[in-house]
Amino acid sequence: MTAQSTSPFRKMLREPLVHFLVLGGLIFGVFDIENRRDGQQVMGNRIYIPLATVHRRISDFRQSSGREPDPQEIQMLIGDCVRQEVLVREARALGFDREDPIVRTRLRQLMEQMAEDRAPVATPTAGELDAFYRAHADDFKTADGRAPPPAAIRGVVLAAWQREQRRTAADAAYQMLRRRYQVEIEKPTGADAKSP
Repeated sequence: MTAQSTSPFRKMLREPLVHFLVLGGLIFGVFDIENRRDGQQVMGNRIYIPLATVHRRISDFRQSSGREPDPQEIQMLIGDCVRQEVLVREARALGFDREDPIVRTRLRQLMEQMAEDRAPVATPTAGELDAFYRAHADDFKTADGRAPPPAAIRGVVLAAWQREQRRTAADAAYQMLRRRYQVEIEKPTGADAKSP
C-alpha cells in the first residue's frame, strides 16, 4: 500500500457531512435522553429540523465564510435552527403573526410570491407580444422619452409580459382562496360614524 492511497473509510471520515450527521445524531440523542429523564414526551411540542434546512444553513455558512464549517460550527447552526423554531412558535402563540403589521405584510408577500412562482406561463405569440408592447409602450420609454422598437427590446417585453401573466394568475388564485371566507367589516356607530 502506497502513502498516497487512503482507505474509503478514512476518506469518509474527513467529509464534513459525516461530521454533521454524527454531531446531529449526538445532539438529538442528548435531547431525547434529557426529555425522557424529565418525563417530557410531549409530541405536540416536537420540533423537527429537516436535513434540507441544515444543508441550507451549511451552504449559507460556506457562501458567507468561504470555507466549510467545523463540527462545533455545525452544532451552532443546528442550535440556531432549533432556537429560531422555538421562538417563532412562541411568537405565534402570543399572536404576533396576527397582530404585527410587518409580519402580516411579509406573510402576504410570501403567499403572493408563491402564487406567482407556481403560475404556469405560456410563451406568447408574436402578435400577443406586439399587442402587449403597444398597450404598454410608455413603460418601455427610455430617458429621452422615446420607445425603442419592440424587436430591439424583445427580451424586456417578454419578461414584462410574463410578469403580468403571473400577476393575473396570482390574482385568480387569490379570488379562489377568497371564496373560502365570509368577510364582515365592523362599521362605526354613533357620533364617530363616518362613511369610509
